[in-house]
Amino acid sequence: MHDPDFPINVNLETALQDIDLACWQRLQTAVHDPGAAWRLPCVATHSSGDCRLRTVVLRGVDKCLRRLVFHTDLRSGKAADIQQNPDVSLLFYDPTIAVQIVIQGMATVHTNQELADQLWLESAPASLKMYLGPLPPGSVRLRPDCNQPESVRSRIPERTELNLGRSNFAAIVIDVRTMDWLQLSRDGNYRACLTYQREAGELLTFEGAWLTP
Repeated sequence: MHDPDFPINVNLETALQDIDLACWQRLQTAVHDPGAAWRLPCVATHSSGDCRLRTVVLRGVDKCLRRLVFHTDLRSGKAADIQQNPDVSLLFYDPTIAVQIVIQGMATVHTNQELADQLWLESAPASLKMYLGPLPPGSVRLRPDCNQPESVRSRIPERTELNLGRSNFAAIVIDVRTMDWLQLSRDGNYRACLTYQREAGELLTFEGAWLTP
């Protein structure tokens, strides 16, 4: 039997477990597919009473733990927001299948832990170049500035050169609490909410409910 995939032909026999499996399979595939729409979610964080949105690159998915991973600059406002308030939301939409998911979860910032070290080693040098920036993201400048050392602006740095940026690198791990799934169709839209219960970071149970779109 093949894993379910989208678009799902929703009927009275459709199981919420199929929705769950299809979502996580597509998320996992997106990590390794640069052209996948779900590889570039929009992440919302809290900042002094406001909501801030950014697009990030999905770098890791753990289907068993229902966990997502991306990396960011430790000096960024995004990392600071998460350290102040770990509640985050992520929006994924794929126009090729007309499916949207909205994820709510708790994020943690990892810097010197084994997880961050492993993600650093697994990441392509081109994706780590930004961590060589001498200034924190969002610093005000008098003129356009890509915030890269002159020596690497026109090339991809060697691994040994990238080590200077390791202290600015942070892995963001999101333990997913809920996933709101919406499938759009001219024949009728369908929506479901999937909830994941945890204890001490471990996934315990999964529950789901159909919702009106």
